[in-house]
Amino acid sequence: FKATKAPKKRLHGTGAKNWGANSVLEARIRLNSGLILTMVFVALIEPDNAWKTSQCDTLEDFVTSLEQFNIVKSDIVSKAMRAVDRANYVRDASSAYEDSPQPIGYEATISAPHMHAWCLELFSDMMKENMSVLDVGSGSGYLTACMASMLKERYPEKPGKVIGIDIIPELVLYAQKNTQAANADLMSPGGSVAFQLANGWEGAPEHAPFDFIHVGAAAESLPQSLVDQLRVGGRM
Repeated sequence: FKATKAPKKRLHGTGAKNWGANSVLEARIRLNSGLILTMVFVALIEPDNAWKTSQCDTLEDFVTSLEQFNIVKSDIVSKAMRAVDRANYVRDASSAYEDSPQPIGYEATISAPHMHAWCLELFSDMMKENMSVLDVGSGSGYLTACMASMLKERYPEKPGKVIGIDIIPELVLYAQKNTQAANADLMSPGGSVAFQLANGWEGAPEHAPFDFIHVGAAAESLPQSLVDQLRVGGRM
């Protein structure tokens, strides 16, 4: 599997697409270095069959619906999505529990809830003590906080670190503000979450290697710089 790096390119967010929520095909590409790249393909289905949360008015109903439709499957993901309320990470809280991307300003969006749930389920299989995680395109900070909450729940003494990066300065500040207000324990001194300004194409080499990299964006080709920042056995 060969991919080349295009310096100075920018990853483009994909939250503007509202995919049907039914099935995910996971393909793993084993690279020469021994790294495993996980790619998630979402099967498009008819809208009438898609999971809907448009009738959910509370956080509890929202997460329960995800569980009933078997999108949230594990207790650790369920607890995280209850601990990190999506309504605190969107501009319009009245739309927080709808299964659709929501604008967060600066031509960016927070992805639909089922997409985050799928990512968190994949992440749960990789969790370990003192884990190093990179969230590329952290946006409002929601998924970054969810992953950190999962690590803190399972490994309270050694949760590791989740670094959220975004190329838009205002969103880095927005993510910091949201997390500090809603989940301050994750942002306390020695906490497991940090946000910083960075080009997603380049990652955060100063914090590498990472055990897990989530890329909430689209790229024209495989970002080799991110692959290089994965620890052997890590997953992107």
